[in-house]
Amino acid sequence: MRRKEGLNNMTKAIPSRELRTEDNLHYVKFGSEESFILANKGLTDWTQAMNPNVDDGVQYIGEKNAESNLMGYAPNVSYGGTAYPSDKFAAWLYSVGKEEQKKGRDIMWYIWAAPNSPLFGKSKMSTFERYFIEDPSTHEEKKNAYYRLWENEEVVDNMLREFGLDPEKGHIINGHVPVHQSEGESPVKCDGKVIVIDGGFSKPYQKVTGIAGYTLIYNYYGLNLTAHEPFTSKADAVARETDIVSNRVAVSYMSRRQLVGDTDTGHALKERIQELIQLLDAYRTGIIKEKK
Repeated sequence: MRRKEGLNNMTKAIPSRELRTEDNLHYVKFGSEESFILANKGLTDWTQAMNPNVDDGVQYIGEKNAESNLMGYAPNVSYGGTAYPSDKFAAWLYSVGKEEQKKGRDIMWYIWAAPNSPLFGKSKMSTFERYFIEDPSTHEEKKNAYYRLWENEEVVDNMLREFGLDPEKGHIINGHVPVHQSEGESPVKCDGKVIVIDGGFSKPYQKVTGIAGYTLIYNYYGLNLTAHEPFTSKADAVARETDIVSNRVAVSYMSRRQLVGDTDTGHALKERIQELIQLLDAYRTGIIKEKK
């Protein structure tokens, strides 16, 4: 590495030297340790970022450039390597990683099957009972409040607003919720604002639903829900010259064709175009000076 230092129009060459790994040491204080320890053994990668938080800045009329203020830092470190039990820091990292894995498994299990999980939505998962217990009363999975309120327009509108959607245009799409069509249940709830796409293509569900599930079709003309009849067998299909039979259920049609500009992506593109137009205008009028 070479660099030059200017002094009275004279230059002084600094001899080049190899940058060794020990020139870039990292000392860390962790856990209950009271002193800093060298991070080394077991680590093959260590990338540190300070991530400064800077505000947008203000340009005063008498100053050439805007002033930005440093609000703080959000430092983080990414690292890689192998387990090295005899090194204090490497062993601590490994133990933290194992603890995080255990915590992650617990959270995933909770999300998958806990009664209060917002993603599960039932009192329990009765797969075990269905396999090993004949009593059908043990198979019951009570659904949470969402399924009792999805016909309540006020509740549905509030949920759509929470996600930044217009209740007059937005929809809630539910997947893998069996619809008991054989008992007269409709997959369209709350006057079309909630649509249930059943995973009834799976054969075990068909005796519960009476059909082979739904497919939601969305294009620039509107939303369409198609119900499928169960597929019996290849031999039956050949003998009867039939395939999967589908019945289309119209959910909603647009009064006019929807274009890219009508979508969320389209709105974002329009905002970006306006920003670029304003930036171009600022250069043309001299508000922003071009650096030469």
